[in-house]
Amino acid sequence: MKRFASGLNIKIKELVSKGVYDQTLQLYKDELHCYGLHADTSILPSIIEACGHVHGLPLHCMALKSGSASDPVVSNSLISMYAKLALVGAARQVFDEMPERDTITWNSIINCYVQHGNLAKAIDLLKEMHFNGFILKPELIASIVSVCARTRKYRQGRQIHGLVVVDDKINEESVFLSTALLDLYMRCNQTLTAFYVFYNMQVKNEVSWTAMISGCIANQCYGMAMNCFREMHIKD
Repeated sequence: MKRFASGLNIKIKELVSKGVYDQTLQLYKDELHCYGLHADTSILPSIIEACGHVHGLPLHCMALKSGSASDPVVSNSLISMYAKLALVGAARQVFDEMPERDTITWNSIINCYVQHGNLAKAIDLLKEMHFNGFILKPELIASIVSVCARTRKYRQGRQIHGLVVVDDKINEESVFLSTALLDLYMRCNQTLTAFYVFYNMQVKNEVSWTAMISGCIANQCYGMAMNCFREMHIKD
C-alpha cells in the first residue's frame, strides 16, 4: 500500500506541475477515496494546491476530521489555497489554529495579506514573526516595502527599514530589498535617503538602475538622472 501511495503521490505532483488541475482532482476522487488514502499527509498538499487553482473541495473539513490539519505541510497548503481563493479570513483561521508554525507558515499568511491589500495586518504579522525569533527573508520584507512604496506609506516603510538596520541576521545587502527601499524613498520624495541606499548597494541590477533613474526624473533631479544613465552604461 505504501508503494501504491508513493506512486500516486508522484503522479499527482506531476499533474499539478503541468497545471492540469481538473485531472488531478479527478484522480483524487477516483483513486484515493477507494483506497482510503484521501487524508494521507504526503498527498494532501498537492491536492490542496490543485483546489486553489480550480475550486474548493471540502478538504479542510476532511483534514480536521482525520487529524491531518495538525501537520504543518497540510496547514500551509490550506493557507495558500485560501489565499488564492481570496478567502483571507479562512486563511487566518487556519493560521491561528495551528499548534506549530514554521517559516513557510508565516510567509504564507503575510503574503496572503499583502496580495489582498491589507498592509497593516501584513506589517503586524511581520513584526510578530520577528518577535517570535524567526529570521526575516529579504524577499518577504521587499514585498511589503514595495506595497508601502506604491501606496506612499512612508512611515510604515521607514519602520520596516529600521527593523532591517537593527537586526544583523537580515541580509541587508539583498538587491531585492535595497531596490524596494530605494523605490520607497524616491516615491515618498526622500531623495537624499534614496541616494544613500543606492550608493551603499553592494550589487545593482537593471531594476535598481531603472528605479534610481525614474525616481530622479520624478523628483526633478535631471542632472542626477543623466549621471546615473551614463554610469549604468559604463558599468555594463
